[in-house]
Amino acid sequence: MSNVKICTNIQYSINNGVISQVNLTTQPTYACDEICGQYIPVYGLCQIDLNNGYLNIINDTKYCVKPFIFNDYECICAPGYLLNGTVCINILQSLTNLDQFIFDNFSTLDNQLKSNISNISNQLVIISDQLRVDLLSVNSTLNSQIQSVITNMSNIYNSLQSQINSNLASISSLNTQFTSFKSEAIIINNQQNTQIQNIIAIENSQKLVTDSLRIDLTSSTNSLQTQINSLNSNLQGTNNQVSTTQNNINSLQTQINNINSVNSIQNSDISSLKTQIAGSGGSGALMCSLTYDIYYESSLFRRYGYCLNIKRCCYLDGLYYLCIYNNAFFADRASNVIEYNAYTIAQCGTFIQI
Repeated sequence: MSNVKICTNIQYSINNGVISQVNLTTQPTYACDEICGQYIPVYGLCQIDLNNGYLNIINDTKYCVKPFIFNDYECICAPGYLLNGTVCINILQSLTNLDQFIFDNFSTLDNQLKSNISNISNQLVIISDQLRVDLLSVNSTLNSQIQSVITNMSNIYNSLQSQINSNLASISSLNTQFTSFKSEAIIINNQQNTQIQNIIAIENSQKLVTDSLRIDLTSSTNSLQTQINSLNSNLQGTNNQVSTTQNNINSLQTQINNINSVNSIQNSDISSLKTQIAGSGGSGALMCSLTYDIYYESSLFRRYGYCLNIKRCCYLDGLYYLCIYNNAFFADRASNVIEYNAYTIAQCGTFIQI
């Protein structure tokens, strides 16, 4: 048990945090001389409420609440007062003092506020003017840059348009040239086809003439030989007819020689025709070989992207052949077709027997 002095004329005992004994003397002139760490004058009575376990000083500036925990005080101001740190102050007096403080300082605050507002306004005007100048400068610069970009874009557009027009003109010219080349190539092809047909016609005509001459010569030779045999038989039977028969034989031999001469001329014409056929369409063509399978290949040349005649004459399987071409590259015995420059070109045509 320990004794704690709470009020001047009041003593009480605390046992394990519980108020157990109170000694109340005469009414004090002041009480609670040291509560919550400070001296406070008290005008009223000190009263202890044992039921609630705390010390209550009624009608005083400040009263203290003592929890059951030893030496642990909670300071609470009486009604009409506010706790300012560890001191209770009168609310009305404080308001009066505050009002006086505000009144005393209002003019100063008002002047300071007006000065601050004026300074801020002046600063805003300066900033606004500076921003206006900066914006005008930036706007002028941007307008200049935008105008420069527009001019550059216009120049680029005009240049591109000029190039496009030039390219279109070039394309149109190329199309015209291509159409002209195509037409000329078609004309050349038609001319070659006509020449080929003429050669075929000449060949067929000469073949017919040759076959007819061969038949006629064979028939005439056989007939003359029969006559000669008959005359020789007659000569053996009649001496008087020997001279006449001999003359007839000589005459017939002359006719045979004439026929052979004509046949030789025809054969020479046929050989010349073969040479002409083999050499047609190009210079330097060779006569076909009679001994081995060979061919003559002329130099390749082009005109406007189209190939013209290359091979001329072939000798295959012991027979003469004329290779007929349509703008051919080369020939073999097959009939092949190739695609060249979007036009179908026959590689090798039909082999025509001479």
